[in-house]
Amino acid sequence: IFMGERSGIEDLQQNVHRIVYSSEDILWMRATLQSFFLDEEEIITVSAHTSIQKLLSFDSVEQYSKGLLLHYDTAVPIQSLYNGLVVFTGHMKNAGQTVSILYEEGTTVTYGYVDQIAVLPYIHLQNGQLIAMKKPGKLYIQIEQQGKLFSAEEILQWLKEQGS
Repeated sequence: IFMGERSGIEDLQQNVHRIVYSSEDILWMRATLQSFFLDEEEIITVSAHTSIQKLLSFDSVEQYSKGLLLHYDTAVPIQSLYNGLVVFTGHMKNAGQTVSILYEEGTTVTYGYVDQIAVLPYIHLQNGQLIAMKKPGKLYIQIEQQGKLFSAEEILQWLKEQGS
């Protein structure tokens, strides 16, 4: 892959040779592309969307597979907590209809047993953008960071931290 930009007097050229295998590779690719097209002053840090309160309104929780099942009595819109990238949409054997989001800081959150997915794979998400809808019932959530799956306690702690 060749990436280049003509900026008046100077030419900026860089050959990039790397195959994308993992979430870390996607983050590296994103940072590399941003370094070409964004100035540091243009990057705006945003906080988590208020939809986390709706996500935290579960009635009960149980450990399931590599994550948690959160039970809801009302419908829950699942919205992007930060800017990120949709890395998977589809059906998983242990979590039904599923969507996985890789957030810019490196956390991958997987939501399973969703009823309606509102995004396509490999699109960029803005903070607060609708990802999926969950009717009353169970929602599977799994969180991974730097190749490590979160325990049940770490998932609950992470969710609470996003709400504060």
